[in-house]
Amino acid sequence: MVGGPPCQPYSVVGRSRDPNRMELDSRNFLYEHYLRILEHIQPDFFVFENVPGLMTAQSEGEKVFARMLEDFRGVFPSYEIAPSFDEYSRNPRQYLLDSSRYGIPQKRKRVVFIGYKKSLLDLNANVKDVFKAVLKPRPSGSWGYDVSSAIGDLPALSPGEGKDEWYGGYDHPAVTPYQARMRRGSPGFINHRARTHMASDLQRYRFFIEHHKNGNGAATLSDLIREKPELTPSHQNLDKFIDRFKVQWWNRPSSTIMAHISKDGHYYIHPDINQCRSFTVREAARCQSFPDNFKFEGKRTEQFRQVGNAVPPLLANAIARAIMGQLIKLWSEIS
Repeated sequence: MVGGPPCQPYSVVGRSRDPNRMELDSRNFLYEHYLRILEHIQPDFFVFENVPGLMTAQSEGEKVFARMLEDFRGVFPSYEIAPSFDEYSRNPRQYLLDSSRYGIPQKRKRVVFIGYKKSLLDLNANVKDVFKAVLKPRPSGSWGYDVSSAIGDLPALSPGEGKDEWYGGYDHPAVTPYQARMRRGSPGFINHRARTHMASDLQRYRFFIEHHKNGNGAATLSDLIREKPELTPSHQNLDKFIDRFKVQWWNRPSSTIMAHISKDGHYYIHPDINQCRSFTVREAARCQSFPDNFKFEGKRTEQFRQVGNAVPPLLANAIARAIMGQLIKLWSEIS
């Protein structure tokens, strides 16, 4: 559903721009490249997704989120946003989508909005409710997935074990419906190889796992320094990043899988003390809702980055279904 004339170079924003501004602060203003694409394609619908930190980010004393919404409005006067700009401005956090509410075993909140051509309202006034369809509560049976549901059936590995490519077929049945869904259409596992870890990091991992298993709750770096000072890492800012080591517990959704997992696995420690390691690419992918037949290419660091930067497929599916529902209604009106 695309069409429209091509745009003029750098006509994206409805005001003058410093051409070097994006180079100076590229992370905050990457959305401008997205605006260029939309202006060229002119789709009936579009979807925008970003991290919650966008709401509080500032550049040159200006709130990035407010500037972004203004830019979308300025470039696309023939489009409307669901939720509306006014709704976002009043309470933007109300419209964060949490992946754990969509049958995904991960706590992952993201800013999402859906744009649509105002002219579509003439065919179906309910188009404006497309985002509300995404927000509808999922059936209770699709809630509450945790790390155990996600990765409990994957082969146990010690640090350094496994394979980046084909690992092997399934040697026992899936235990949970989520595992069965991830296995659908796949003959077995790929991208399931554990990192090697320094002996000191393995001792730290063991400390954090044992701390929780002994009924003391989740430990922080402060607990490690106080109880096991000999294991204090040689990092800077030890007092600021006290949760840089984090165990992903069996009975909870995982933490947000981020691209930083490509650098180290300290934030994604496997809950099984007998394995005592960080997540593999496949385990991270399972928590992101990638099916087992989805192969990640390149070096393992690049595979991790691909997983962490992705929109969880099951969340993308929920958004796509909401838009498809509106498209079906529009097609029925046209026909």
